[in-house]
Amino acid sequence: ATAQDDITGDGTTSNVLIIGELLKQADLYISEAVVDSVLAVRRPGYPIDLFMVEIMEMKHQSETDTKERSQVG
Repeated sequence: ATAQDDITGDGTTSNVLIIGELLKQADLYISEAVVDSVLAVRRPGYPIDLFMVEIMEMKHQSETDTKERSQVG
């Protein structure tokens, strides 16, 4: 641990750089309009949030209906 602390410090700069890169990648997804997607990490011992999956499915159906109606009218 001492050798690592001498090389990298307390990790503050490393964390700032990683967070900056994550934000940069998120900006790419936002610019590609991938904002309505659900990104999830399955954690052992925790159930999948099926309520959130159902809400996202309902939202998608609603958006599809709206698009179809606007194309007809």
